[in-house]
Amino acid sequence: MKNALTIASLITGVASTVFAYQSIQVSKELALASGSLDRAGVDVGIGGYPLSPGKRNFILIGAPEMSTTKTPSIGVIPFTFRSTGKKSIDALLVSFQYHNMFNRRLLDVGSAHKITGPSFVEIKKTISEGRDVDFVSYSAASVNPGIVLSIEEPVFLEETSLRDTVTATTKDGKSLAIDYEVTYSKFFGLTVSLRDRQVLGYPLSISTQKARSLEELTGGQLRKHISSQQNQMRMKFNGFSYLIALLSSAPTEIAILVYSPQEKINHGQFAIYSPIGQNKVAIHRYPLLSWSLLLGSQGRV
Repeated sequence: MKNALTIASLITGVASTVFAYQSIQVSKELALASGSLDRAGVDVGIGGYPLSPGKRNFILIGAPEMSTTKTPSIGVIPFTFRSTGKKSIDALLVSFQYHNMFNRRLLDVGSAHKITGPSFVEIKKTISEGRDVDFVSYSAASVNPGIVLSIEEPVFLEETSLRDTVTATTKDGKSLAIDYEVTYSKFFGLTVSLRDRQVLGYPLSISTQKARSLEELTGGQLRKHISSQQNQMRMKFNGFSYLIALLSSAPTEIAILVYSPQEKINHGQFAIYSPIGQNKVAIHRYPLLSWSLLLGSQGRV
């Protein structure tokens, strides 16, 4: 009886797979017949690596120097927008939304946009200030298929990892020194719209780290980010459910790493670290589940 149930389950699984495959093929044929795949579209990414709309995208940007009270440090994030489909994009609008803590309006001179592709595209840029948010927008009346628009958005590079020591006194009068470290991210938004198409939103979080190369970014704050994401996932399961998840799935997430080279520019008694040369970008894929957390106390009961 057990073998019969196993065979029946296998047949059902195979039939479901075949049906799903046929459904996908039919959907593709309908899409081709209706011409929906010919519609204009846009792939949004950083350095060519795609961003996910509607979910938080984590960016870790590194540079040789971080800002101090006397010497500001600036880096850039190389956003890319590729025109897809067989039709030209009409009325492309790219809008960044920054909280005032970014001081984005002070960096207008540092931004640049580059066009690559078979034809010239005229880009208009506007900046507006809200009560708590600065809006930086780029628009184009038309973008031909295959065109890649690269927008290098500048950002002040401030340490997002704080280390300090606090002192405390116990009940018996003994003094204690406690070292602590706190890491955090800053959030901003990106929306992309085309004429007669749904507006796509890309929530973004950014952390910064002093580094001399792209490789250095694979440690430090990235490890803390991965640990935080894995612990958050662990909290969603009790022990048995987490074990089943470990045995039956292998979900992953990515972090986008950006290394921004710099040069020091002196002007009288003032100096600034400014971006120079080409940014280096990579993605780091990591598992959301970890066997080391199976027996931990992070999960629900």
